[in-house]
Amino acid sequence: SELFKQYYDFGDITATVEFDSRYVEEYRLIGYARQSEASGGMTEPDETVRNGTSGFTMTVCYELKLKDTEIPKYGKIAKTVTDDGAEYPITLDMYTADPDEDMLFMSAVIKTVMILQESEYIGHLTLENVFTELQELDLEEYPERAEFASLIYKIINPDKNK
Repeated sequence: SELFKQYYDFGDITATVEFDSRYVEEYRLIGYARQSEASGGMTEPDETVRNGTSGFTMTVCYELKLKDTEIPKYGKIAKTVTDDGAEYPITLDMYTADPDEDMLFMSAVIKTVMILQESEYIGHLTLENVFTELQELDLEEYPERAEFASLIYKIINPDKNK
């Protein structure tokens, strides 16, 4: 069957994400970031990774519209293929209706960017909604989450910043 492909070139690393058109009607890249274990921080998407690629993590977020087709629980809806030939399947059993706090925080960041960029895909989503979602996360143990929530609060309450 036909595959939808998305190609990434990160300097020394290349990867292709292939979506199986039997199951995926549409996909949309929402965003991505790389994290270096050495730096402990995220790098900009247009930076080049050089001098060895070990110790890097890539997070890529897609919005998928699945077809109205029965997908086997372990059916592969997509896969990532790296330039060294390694394949990483993306199966329906990886989906969870109960995402962990890291995924919820990442979702809040993505939603915020979409709102600030006035994306046509935000629907009725507001920064107030995002702020409420952030309050459900552990902000005490993760200061970066607390700082992000504080920034959102300042945006939605500009009069309280004086």
